[in-house]
Amino acid sequence: MRLADLAELRSGIELAIVGLAADRIDADGVALLQDALEREASSSAAERAEVIHDLHAAVAAAAGNRVLELVALVLIRLSRLNQIERLAARANAQIDAEVHRAHEGIAAAVEAGDHELARRRMKRHLDALGGVMRKGE
Repeated sequence: MRLADLAELRSGIELAIVGLAADRIDADGVALLQDALEREASSSAAERAEVIHDLHAAVAAAAGNRVLELVALVLIRLSRLNQIERLAARANAQIDAEVHRAHEGIAAAVEAGDHELARRRMKRHLDALGGVMRKGE
């Protein structure tokens, strides 16, 4: 499997999901987003691979569509496995440097119920990750 192909599929699915999450966010969804951000912010470099995708899983859960959530979780897992196996350490450091800021912006837009802003921020984030993934191939 090529990472670029995986990134392209994941981007399409997650853009649909983030829009739904912004439209359907409730108190439980906000709590999921905030918990994911807290775990990410407090994780060590060694723990980061375990928690870096949690915000994406929380957005998928907040969307309220179990089928899309399942698809997203599978794509997140595949991305994580391929990221660990294929990306150089330099690429992982580059991802870590930007990801928390991007995740905070995505979460804020979802929590505000701003469908379009959430989609724009998620697209920008996934496009950046896709570029890093293509470099790692």
